[in-house]
Amino acid sequence: MTPLPGWEQRHSELDAAGLRRCVELVWLGAKLDRGFVLPCSPAPPGKIVLATAERRADLLRVLTLEETQPPAFEDATLGLFERPGAFTLLAYDGDRPVATGCLYVQDGVAYLANGLTIPDARGRGFQTHLIRRRIEVALDIGARIAVSATYRFL
Repeated sequence: MTPLPGWEQRHSELDAAGLRRCVELVWLGAKLDRGFVLPCSPAPPGKIVLATAERRADLLRVLTLEETQPPAFEDATLGLFERPGAFTLLAYDGDRPVATGCLYVQDGVAYLANGLTIPDARGRGFQTHLIRRRIEVALDIGARIAVSATYRFL
């Protein structure tokens, strides 16, 4: 499953920008069922909503406030926004958007991608609850396997 056409070109762009994937690439996978439990506090620290066209400005605010991500990350996230089979969620602290995460589902496989929390909201559980909500959405539309990859740039 490739969540975004041209993904290999995006990796080339990152390499050209002087960024490279380190050896800490981790792929995670899990079989999903209604008994799947992600340990976290019972309630998210703020509201979590689907990023619709009306919330595009909020999505852009989160993407631009997190300055350590390369431009290709923003492009990849926006490429999934409102794409068929893709869902972008936003987490809010009050009225302020502070985190985002994408979900792409194809052929019963859910790909959790592009999780991002702005620096001053980290460590408060927003991303954990975004993961939980993306898994719930994946189950609701019939996914039975979830995968994700994480790596950092050197």
